[in-house]
Amino acid sequence: MNDEQHLRPHRGQAPAKGFDPELFRQFIENQAQELEIRSEENEIKRQELELGYKHAAVVLAAQVDDRQRERQHDQKTNLRGSIIVCFLFVVLITAILYALRLDKDLIVLELLKYVGLILAGGVSGYSMRTIQERKETVKPPAKSPA
Repeated sequence: MNDEQHLRPHRGQAPAKGFDPELFRQFIENQAQELEIRSEENEIKRQELELGYKHAAVVLAAQVDDRQRERQHDQKTNLRGSIIVCFLFVVLITAILYALRLDKDLIVLELLKYVGLILAGGVSGYSMRTIQERKETVKPPAKSPA
């Protein structure tokens, strides 16, 4: 009974037990293991960051390549459209000059009327598409219900 009272510290006093080398060794081993685990965690985090960087670089390079190919495709499409319009314009001018040479003024007037209608329709369709694209790209912010 006296030994139990001796082992229990009194209020405000530290226990009377002495230095335990085994406990200290275990504490040092635990700290070493924690440091090793932390270094492994840090290595894993570093590898994750490195892989994330590599992935981001690959995605960005793919986007750049995709945009470049898209621009090239648009250029080809525009060039082909321009060539077709120029060819049709040359054919139309040739037809008008041939009709004028044959003194067929009515044919020339009809051709010009049709060309005017086609141009008016093309310009109005282009304008409508441009306005529609602007509306789609610039959407007003959604109003939050209050």
